[in-house]
Amino acid sequence: MKNKLTFLFIVLIGLNINPAQSQDTRNPNREHDHNGHFSPNLNLAVPRGEFKNLASRGAFFGIGGGFYSQIGVLPIDWGASFHYFWMGSESEKFELNDPVIGLYEVDSRVSSAMMPIHVHGRISFLRTLNDFFFPYVEVMGGFRIFNTRSVIEVEIPNQENPEPETDNTTNFTWSYGYGAGAAFRLTTNVLLDARVVRMPGGQAKYLDPESVKFNSNQEPVFSRTRSKTDAMVYQLGLKLKF
Repeated sequence: MKNKLTFLFIVLIGLNINPAQSQDTRNPNREHDHNGHFSPNLNLAVPRGEFKNLASRGAFFGIGGGFYSQIGVLPIDWGASFHYFWMGSESEKFELNDPVIGLYEVDSRVSSAMMPIHVHGRISFLRTLNDFFFPYVEVMGGFRIFNTRSVIEVEIPNQENPEPETDNTTNFTWSYGYGAGAAFRLTTNVLLDARVVRMPGGQAKYLDPESVKFNSNQEPVFSRTRSKTDAMVYQLGLKLKF
């Protein structure tokens, strides 16, 4: 079975190497007639699993783009991308009980952002077989930057409240992904590009407002918690060829 798949892959690669490249009759619309492209896009990320605990919304918006270049006459592109996602902000107020302090209120405000940086590899088997529709599959690897700002206030009845706890944390975590998409030609050098990417990732750290404890000076102390960063990303953008 493995030998059959290898043979099929070689055949598909061969079909995409245009024998007319040595001639002057090349079609300027063909994908392989351009060395590369810039791809700006809009993104919607949907957190999965425990990542939902860090993200304050069911989905969050992002913008970004990447530069890609074709490898020779092969139906393979490589490139790099950067995106910025606004994960939003969340406010929460709840009551906790301490054996010494008694009942007290905790007011938590958290805002976060995510910045993925990836290197991509992409295969498009139909790029030389038509002039309009170009499906592809891709893999990516790199890292993500998370910035989380937390402000936690403790309100103790009939006592002077402690200073708010402010934490601005930046995390770097590994990231990879895989997905599929398709480009549709609008003009000679402009294509509409849509894709879906599954993006697992490492863990990000942030303050846990429910972890509050009081030390011997009756000052609130918080601990950090971790969350995986798995997400599904839906992208819509353009391919601007050059």
